[in-house]
Amino acid sequence: MYVGTFSSWQRVLFNLMHKVGDIYDAVFFVIKHHTEHDKLTTRGSKSLNLWWYKLGSYYGIIFKLFFYTESEPDPQDPAKHLKWESGF
Repeated sequence: MYVGTFSSWQRVLFNLMHKVGDIYDAVFFVIKHHTEHDKLTTRGSKSLNLWWYKLGSYYGIIFKLFFYTESEPDPQDPAKHLKWESGF
């Protein structure tokens, strides 16, 4: 699946445009998570291990949002519910 997305810039652009809110949220939490690293060094190895686990999850989510696309996403017509009865 990921290879198919890499081979087409249109799919990467599709993912970026349709998932921009989710991508923004994921990047926000990655930045927030990085700032918490200094606090955890005094708490012990369990907290630090959990920090690394969450960090890998956040980066995995970002990677998936950018590069995972359904095999053939259906284009959506924003005007399909409108009735065109006359011209301009």
